[in-house]
Amino acid sequence: MVGLIAALGGVFFAFGLLSLLLAIFQPLMPPLLVWGNLVAGLLLLVVAAVLGFDTLRDRMRSGAGRRAGSHGTNAIVSTALILVFLGLLAFLSTRYSTRFDWTEQRVNTLSDQSLSVLEDLRGEDGAGDEVELTAFFREQDSPVVRDLLERYAFASSGLSLRFIDPNQRPDLVEARDISADELMRGLLLVSRGDESVKVSQFSESSITNALVKLTNRASRMVYFLDGHNERKIGSATDRPPAPGQQPDVESAAGLAGFSRAAAAVRNEQHRVAPLLLATLDEVPDDADAVVIAGPTQPLLAPEREALERYLKRGGALMVMVDPRAQTNLYDDLRRWGADVGDDVVVDLVMSVNRQPTAPVADLYAANPGAEPHPIGAKLARTVYSMARSVGVVEGADLAPLVLTSPNAWAERSIEEWMKSGSAAEDELDLAGPVPIAVVGTPSLLDVADAATPRIIVFGDSNFATNELIDVFSNRDLFLNSINWLLGDVEHIAVRPNVARNSTVSLTGGQLEVLQYLSLFVLPEGIALVGVVAWWARRRVPASTT
Repeated sequence: MVGLIAALGGVFFAFGLLSLLLAIFQPLMPPLLVWGNLVAGLLLLVVAAVLGFDTLRDRMRSGAGRRAGSHGTNAIVSTALILVFLGLLAFLSTRYSTRFDWTEQRVNTLSDQSLSVLEDLRGEDGAGDEVELTAFFREQDSPVVRDLLERYAFASSGLSLRFIDPNQRPDLVEARDISADELMRGLLLVSRGDESVKVSQFSESSITNALVKLTNRASRMVYFLDGHNERKIGSATDRPPAPGQQPDVESAAGLAGFSRAAAAVRNEQHRVAPLLLATLDEVPDDADAVVIAGPTQPLLAPEREALERYLKRGGALMVMVDPRAQTNLYDDLRRWGADVGDDVVVDLVMSVNRQPTAPVADLYAANPGAEPHPIGAKLARTVYSMARSVGVVEGADLAPLVLTSPNAWAERSIEEWMKSGSAAEDELDLAGPVPIAVVGTPSLLDVADAATPRIIVFGDSNFATNELIDVFSNRDLFLNSINWLLGDVEHIAVRPNVARNSTVSLTGGQLEVLQYLSLFVLPEGIALVGVVAWWARRRVPASTT
């Protein structure tokens, strides 16, 4: 019985020491858990020592007892050294920290775009003004937002983070001119010097965009050509349909519209507007880039001439031409270096929902093994719908940007395919990998001095529609292409990842209960049961044969 009492006392005392050590670094540790274990352990050890004093004395005088004492002393010293080592590690962890993100979608890691913006804030000499993130709510009220903000503070030494309880510091609320309505929703103030930006949507995109505004990054003008049945972009004030209401498919907010693409460009701090070129003599001087998204009607001759003059003076142009589109841009594109094929890309292996005309691409170089173009250097897969091939005219300074898998081909017998309903690769078709986008400098004569025109030609406009822009890396491909056209190569990146529904939200109290159960209650219970089982087995007499 004395052995059982001593073993139980040792378990209680050991877990008491462990909880006491943790309480040093976590003041919220319940005192009852710490002192309850220590007191219970000491009492049981004292009782065991009193009841078994004579037996313990005899054992200590024997040779076996001395050996056991020596081993026990070594064990105690080793344990003390391990605890000291762990304590030093815990102390160092408060001074130096690192982070690991083992999630599948890397949702706990800032995107390359956010890291690039933080680098811009530091400046070329690393001595940029410090940026301050001030959250006007208590730190424990929103652990999800806290975790997001801590990622920014961890990624940049020139960024500080603090949480302010509005009830405790009304003077700061008044000094920052923050309304009661803003406080009810929660507010983050991003400040740098005398400038500040208010953020009420707590997402990585919103916070990074606020930081971009503080970098004084120049806003560019992106025009979307209109008047030839192109994809509609709507306006910045357009509202999405009410819940339960289906948008018009042909509207800017419909599945075939470009309202999300235009909003994504605005989200990059650029301006967006439709361009009715037929009413103008020239492309506006403030046009940093022009997008022609899926035209299905011919352009007027003055419009085509204005576009070419725009390129000659160093303009940037993105052209998206769907299969069999009734446009008259083919000769212009060929003269600029892009050869748009009269075909449809088919892929029986790498396609979405087993639709052969919805190929998936993950190659962004001239050929397999080559260095990818900066636009697609960090992209994953992108998906298309009813795409056509786009080749490079011999001698042109263009290169493939997106290529399909080797399993795909460009079906050129479209009429027969439409009649029979089936297609098979033959010698007339273009074998994969099939280029469906090209990028580079257009082949033009009489380009203005110091002008460097840029052009990207896609054989599909569906990939950037409201229906597909958020699929795979389509959004990043579109925005990276826009930034490349604008010469903003340093902001070509992958936007924030979206988490799958694989997380669980816990309150502070629930997290503490889970911690106590996993670190103390469950292990201590298992140890106590083990001690009782050990003692019970010792009391069972050995069987004789």
